[in-house]
Amino acid sequence: MFTARSIFKLNFSRCQSTIIDKSIPNLLDLRVGFIKHIEKHPGADSLYVSQVALSPQDHEDEVKYVQIVSGLVNFLPMAELFNRRVVVVNNLKPSSMRGVKSSGMLLCSEKISDGSADGEVTHKVMPISPPAMVELGSLLEFKVSNDIKGNVNFDVDPKKRIKSKVWKEFANHLKSNNAGVVCWGDQTWTLGIEKDGQWREATVDSGFEECPIR
Repeated sequence: MFTARSIFKLNFSRCQSTIIDKSIPNLLDLRVGFIKHIEKHPGADSLYVSQVALSPQDHEDEVKYVQIVSGLVNFLPMAELFNRRVVVVNNLKPSSMRGVKSSGMLLCSEKISDGSADGEVTHKVMPISPPAMVELGSLLEFKVSNDIKGNVNFDVDPKKRIKSKVWKEFANHLKSNNAGVVCWGDQTWTLGIEKDGQWREATVDSGFEECPIR
């Protein structure tokens, strides 16, 4: 018997395998953000609590912030995240993480390797870098390289909030390619924004090429 969940999975599978339905890669509301403030979670040693600006900072009283709780303590020091430009998943349903509300997520690349002499597994995580010279709060999209029209008219197609289980299913198809560009599906869809007549892409740091994105 087909349930609502099984029908969704069937439709998702069909869409991602054929890469036809242009709404699927752009389920996410991905915004260019800036970590303005960061501190340790008061009740969890492995978590940071960040205030991320999602609008230009010309006038402090008009800046839009989103609070994000992230499990990056064991991977990155606060100094490396503070004042960093990031990509924010902005339409996840808010959740409480050890009593602190989190209303988004930092998009990160993940690298797990077994390259040491003693066989020790190393696990590294690094936030995605948004395209350079793009205004805070800008909406990024996945786009096929030969699709000059674009995928979705975001002015009339606002993003719906999605549950974490939908995000996890979607994230299975996210990774960086060998050039370090964030991609979805078969890697013909790249994440970026059109600016000054050029397609500018979101990227990973050196060493995180061909890695999953979470």
